[in-house]
Amino acid sequence: MGDIARAAEGLDYMIQNNLTVEVHHFNSAINACSKADPPSKSAATFLFKQLCDRDLNTVTYTALVRAHRLAKLEDLSSLRKQMQIRGVQTDRVFAENYVRSLLRGRSIPYAPPRVVALLAETSEDRLREVREAIRDFKRMDCMTALCRPVERALS
Repeated sequence: MGDIARAAEGLDYMIQNNLTVEVHHFNSAINACSKADPPSKSAATFLFKQLCDRDLNTVTYTALVRAHRLAKLEDLSSLRKQMQIRGVQTDRVFAENYVRSLLRGRSIPYAPPRVVALLAETSEDRLREVREAIRDFKRMDCMTALCRPVERALS
């Protein structure tokens, strides 16, 4: 479970005491937002905005998309677009978490009939974004064992 208050207190302490705050400290706090029940999109976004003046990396975006797994599609897809604009490289961990978040954080089954059933419960807008993301991830050689069954079911 993510302890957002404790993560924020830790960052605040570091800043107030002029300690060096690195990107991974923010990543840990954003990760706490993604592990909270329910995930805190607003806290993660606040931390992300604080971090924007620093070097962002794939770990930051991965934690953010996990925190956005219950968010509106526009909020989630804008993160991937920002990542592309900033030139942050996609990796397999991000790809897997992005697809899972597009499917609202649900487990992706490996059995084809169950994948089809899962996708049948997904809005057409989200499916369109899943298709586009998977096409990009495939081009970047970032497909995972979790992404492949979704790709096959969408074909």
